[in-house]
Amino acid sequence: MSDSTLYHHYKTLMPKASLASLWLAFNIALLLQEPSKHIATVQAATAGGSMLGDVNISAILDSFSVSYDKRVRPNYGGPPVEVGVTMYVLSISSLSEVKMVHNKTMYLFCIYIYIRFKFLF
Repeated sequence: MSDSTLYHHYKTLMPKASLASLWLAFNIALLLQEPSKHIATVQAATAGGSMLGDVNISAILDSFSVSYDKRVRPNYGGPPVEVGVTMYVLSISSLSEVKMVHNKTMYLFCIYIYIRFKFLF
């Protein structure tokens, strides 16, 4: 795969990933909306201009950390999480056999299903 093809693949992949992240964050905000708490609110609007209401961002972020333990792997007690990894080596340069060092440029892409967000799909 040539550098220009890889750059084109990366360039077309990123806007889709950003759009998916925004869609996910927006839907989580709507699902976890708590009208009783008003710490920091943002009004969410659709493209047509109609308002969907106030979204409490602080309450949403706080609710994620209540039961989260970074020491426990995802899906603990169940099957291991399958992680897909794609790696492209773009270039290898400055190869020194004496010092046993080299420089390389790589593209690394990982994808997995985060079980805590599975209810959204």
